[in-house]
Amino acid sequence: MSPDHILETAFAFRNSKALMAAVELGLFEALAKGPKNAEALTNQLGLNGRGARDFFDALVALKLLDRDDSPHAHAHDDHNWRAAYVPVAAAALTSVLAIVALLTGTSLGWTAVDPLMGVVGAGLIVHWATGLCRDAAGQLLDVLPSTDTAQAMRRTLEAIDDLRIADLHLWAVGPGRMACIVSLVSAAPRETSYYRDLILSRWPLAHLTVELHQCRLGHAA
Repeated sequence: MSPDHILETAFAFRNSKALMAAVELGLFEALAKGPKNAEALTNQLGLNGRGARDFFDALVALKLLDRDDSPHAHAHDDHNWRAAYVPVAAAALTSVLAIVALLTGTSLGWTAVDPLMGVVGAGLIVHWATGLCRDAAGQLLDVLPSTDTAQAMRRTLEAIDDLRIADLHLWAVGPGRMACIVSLVSAAPRETSYYRDLILSRWPLAHLTVELHQCRLGHAA
């Protein structure tokens, strides 16, 4: 029996569970009328923004879904891209500095240039790596550089009719890109699309989920 067959059998249950989850959520019915982007599909199925992306990626890997997007979209904002780029750039930089140190030391006799270039290269690499770790850690811990956006969004929404915000959560999904989940309560709520369009017209979010609840007891505007 080959190792490939053993691994295929071991992962068969996991693959079938992913397929059953997609069927139970109605994912294929949602796509029957035409393709949708990840945000629209996440909102239609009522999924959590973070888990939805991993779920869709798993279905694409299992060839149960097809993805049609540009491989270079937002490449400069992606931490994975930066993590791949930094070691390559560091290797190129150290090579250049080594050549400069060699030529300078050979032609001018400055033997101190070699260790000096080593220190300069190490300092730049540490600076790049520290920035990458800081940005990635901030994204993993849902750290926002400022609360101004959340406060402005809260003021804007609560100025509409008798609307109140039950929960508002903003988090960074990349440099300069944010996602948002907001739960709204109103005695006479408008269409969900109204609030979505209002938010997206003022804040260019990478992902937005709007939960709308009607308060049947009524409350002061």
